[in-house]
Amino acid sequence: MHVSLISYVHANLPALETVLNRTVSVDEIIYVGDVVGYSPCLQECLERVRSVNSLVVQGNHDGNVGTSHRYEHNEIAHAGLEFVREELNKAQREWLAGLPQQTEECGLPTQTGTRLLSGS
Repeated sequence: MHVSLISYVHANLPALETVLNRTVSVDEIIYVGDVVGYSPCLQECLERVRSVNSLVVQGNHDGNVGTSHRYEHNEIAHAGLEFVREELNKAQREWLAGLPQQTEECGLPTQTGTRLLSGS
């Protein structure tokens, strides 16, 4: 089984498409955190990740969209979070909020099990 792990795209659609174009011979694509963030292609990246990934784990930017969280020590991150909150529709925000923060049911073949979570 060939699995591709992708993470930290932060709404950078050209980067996401580049990676996806290189994953043509994999059996499964797993996304581990931060679909949204600093780049402007929020909706496009979110919908693209939803369409190709069999499993998506929530990153901190993804999880903070539906909260009142504020990045007090990082003005750029906070501005990005506010932009995301304004640009995504309700269904997209709910999808992000509903993502698991971690999972052990990723289907990767190991003897001891595998846990996937975003490192943020």
